[in-house]
Amino acid sequence: MGNKKSLLNDSSLDKVLSKDFLVAKKIIELYTEMKTPKEIGTIVGISGDTVRKVLKENGICIRKSWEYPRKAPSAKTPKNI
Repeated sequence: MGNKKSLLNDSSLDKVLSKDFLVAKKIIELYTEMKTPKEIGTIVGISGDTVRKVLKENGICIRKSWEYPRKAPSAKTPKNI
């Protein structure tokens, strides 16, 4: 069989796993702050689809768009008078 090094003892793998854990933790934290997956993706540097995947993998139900609070209109939006 030989002397095979276990992947679990590989420090580079540990760094990757801990980085993934920290990213997932940040995604969940931002989601609880009512950020959309698209907004979270922009902050973290990944796609909104990947954010949704991470949330699902962690047992978090994805909100519908109407469940988010309405955003105030921007100053550029003309008001009807």
